[in-house]
This record gives sequence, C-alpha cells and structure tokens, in this order.
Amino acid sequence: MDRLEEQVMIISHARRHGGRVYRIDSKTIALLDCMVWTNQQTERLRAHFPDIGVSVQADKQSLSGFRVLFQVASSGKELTLYVVIAVILACCAYSLLKPPWLVGYARLLYI
Repeated sequence: MDRLEEQVMIISHARRHGGRVYRIDSKTIALLDCMVWTNQQTERLRAHFPDIGVSVQADKQSLSGFRVLFQVASSGKELTLYVVIAVILACCAYSLLKPPWLVGYARLLYI
C-alpha cells in the first residue's frame, strides 16, 4: 500500500499542488483536493498496479468537490493458498485414518 500511495502522490502531483492521500482501510486509499484526475493518470497507475480499481465520488470535504478511491483487488492467491492447505490436510487425515492404521489406532484406544 505504501508503494501505491507514493505512486498516487507522484502521478497526481499532490505534493506540488496540495493534494492529500490517506488510507481508508487496508485495501483502499483516497485522493482529495486534487483538481484533476484524468484517464491518462489512471492508465499510468494501472501500468504499475494492474489489479487496482479506480473510482471517482463526490465529496464535500475535498476542495475539488470529488475524491478518487483506489482499491486493491484480491488477486485470488489467498483462495489458492487455502485450497492447497485443505488438500494437504485432507491427505494427512487420509494417511492417518486409512485401514491398516485405523486397526492399530483402534487397538491402541481399546475400541
């Protein structure tokens, strides 16, 4: 997120023109007091962050009357990781409970 904030500051010239960038949550940042945000700036940002979502909303707190929201989309890597972990755990459970071991566990536990 720090890299995204820095790129937004650079592309919008916020330091020079007085724009503000702040985090709303862990996946969203906002740009306020920026007088112009063009499609070319969006494309420049997407060149660095292809999975970023950009939206413009009216905002009375901004001097320009709008704010630009940047949301980092989940890449699906978390879901893939969870599926891999679930498969590994299922394989471990199967290897522990397959029939030759199950008899041994039953004798050990007096079932």
